[in-house]
Amino acid sequence: MSLKRTAISSDIWQIEYLSSQFNYNEQHNRVREPITRSRGLVRGQFPSKKMSRMIVWESQLERRACYLFEFSSVIKSFREQPITFTVKIGDKIKKYTPDFELVWTNHQIWYVEVKPFSKLSSLENQLHYQAVSSQLRKENYKFIVLTEKELINPILEHNLLILRSYLNEEIPSKTILDVKKRLQIEPNLTLGQLQQVFDITILLGLIAQAVISINFFKPISSNSVLMEANNENRLFSYRYYDDFR
Repeated sequence: MSLKRTAISSDIWQIEYLSSQFNYNEQHNRVREPITRSRGLVRGQFPSKKMSRMIVWESQLERRACYLFEFSSVIKSFREQPITFTVKIGDKIKKYTPDFELVWTNHQIWYVEVKPFSKLSSLENQLHYQAVSSQLRKENYKFIVLTEKELINPILEHNLLILRSYLNEEIPSKTILDVKKRLQIEPNLTLGQLQQVFDITILLGLIAQAVISINFFKPISSNSVLMEANNENRLFSYRYYDDFR
């Protein structure tokens, strides 16, 4: 992947992606291929370090969802268009393919629909999603809906864009132990304070790789307070049965 880093302060970098080439061997066969390309619709691929492959997205909302799944440490894995279900809605039987499947670190499996909020006011969609949710609950799965209200957060999105280029940063094991030890001895150190001892690329790499953590909902800066990471980090809220509005 080729990228350009432009300094925006003495210790933080803004990432401008120029081109990306991922040669991951693992392939994922989606059960539903993208619909025919139409004017005005944007589709693309998200390079997932977590999944070691490109994740196909079919809308800007799905692209944003990929960022949140990638950086939520509580999400062990995720995949797009994973499976097709047969759902009974009233007296009709319909097929339904969720946009994503999430596997959590506690082994729970959730299925995700990504939809503009305006679409949720439709009674037809309400009944459809409630039927899907009811059926999946019987099979011990959870069904959620994500809209722009859950997915669009400019500060969070900018932070994750910065961190994405540090996902592959190689950090020696001794350095990881030294940083953790320093945070145990001196809790609430800031990024700027720890940068006096460790290179900023190492610190951003440790944040990106969920070794240490920050408040992702505030802009990354030298004043960002650092803490040891845990596996319970979820960067998104969601809607679920029985009223997705």
